[in-house]
Amino acid sequence: AEAEVKNLKDSIRMLRKIVAESGSESLTYLMNVDFSDPQDVAKAFLKALSEENFSAAMELGTENTRKVFGIIESLANLASDEDDLDVDQPEAITWGKTVITGDRAVCHYSTKDDPDQSLDLRLVNGQWKVDIKKEN
Repeated sequence: AEAEVKNLKDSIRMLRKIVAESGSESLTYLMNVDFSDPQDVAKAFLKALSEENFSAAMELGTENTRKVFGIIESLANLASDEDDLDVDQPEAITWGKTVITGDRAVCHYSTKDDPDQSLDLRLVNGQWKVDIKKEN
């Protein structure tokens, strides 16, 4: 019970920080996420990405994920506003098996064009976070 109270207090602190830093846009995504379920976190992460809500996606990720997003953001800033960037429409996702091994999880999913995809997650302070590394 003590651990659950601590996790709840940590979640509330995180949500307050997010609201202060990025407004209510990210809060909408994060309030409905079950951080104890890696697949729920993975679904919210891909939804945030598909809707270009990068601040919410970053909050659903580990420090590694935030570093990768920083690199992506820097590269995106190099493109001028006049560049015509084709953005694909999000594909329908079919969720498969989630494999949990200790503090690591792999959520498998597929799309029409790529039937074998996965997201790595890591348990951080009692919450699952998407863990994207530079080499991925």
